[in-house]
Amino acid sequence: PGSRVTYSNVDFGLLALVVEACTRLPFATALTGLVLDPLGIEGYLGVEPPRAPARVAGKLGEHEGTDREPFNSLFWRSLALPWAGLLTTAEGALALVRAFAGQPADFLPADLRAAAVSDQTGGLAGGFTGYMEWQPCPWGLGVELLGRKSPHMVPASASPASFGHSGYSGCLAWADPHAANGEGVAWAVLGGTRHARGWATFWQPVGELLRG
Repeated sequence: PGSRVTYSNVDFGLLALVVEACTRLPFATALTGLVLDPLGIEGYLGVEPPRAPARVAGKLGEHEGTDREPFNSLFWRSLALPWAGLLTTAEGALALVRAFAGQPADFLPADLRAAAVSDQTGGLAGGFTGYMEWQPCPWGLGVELLGRKSPHMVPASASPASFGHSGYSGCLAWADPHAANGEGVAWAVLGGTRHARGWATFWQPVGELLRG
């Protein structure tokens, strides 16, 4: 602790427990009432959507091809995992990252939003341990900050102040507040194949095009 940045799904699980303790509601219920509904997001956590979700391709571990397959199985989606269980649309992913950019302005308090998109790591190195690490590794409250990280999943032309999140399922949502002459741009890419495959040839050029 205090010596290295290590991305961990467990941290998001602990945050979900804090939410449950503060609201006295199941996390999925609290998420819907406090985040999804106010932002107008179509999202499902622990329940099946009214239409079949997209399938994630790629090597998905020891349970690949079984009724416990990550992302693709009814069992896995029923777990309502706080770090990876939310099903939403591209519009929903955009709404989540835009909330950190102040859209709508009254959703997050200004001081909380400023802290969320500011580096909280104090210049420590780290990142996705054993896969993609940087020196330093800036990170905010929940969202990742680009800073001077290289290589990275977003275009090199993106502002160091840009932020967002990438997922193992192949989805990415990112916002660059300094793009488009300071008006800001946000984009979402629903890749459909696991995180480790093709980000340099897919996420980066798509992001560059969407930044315009």
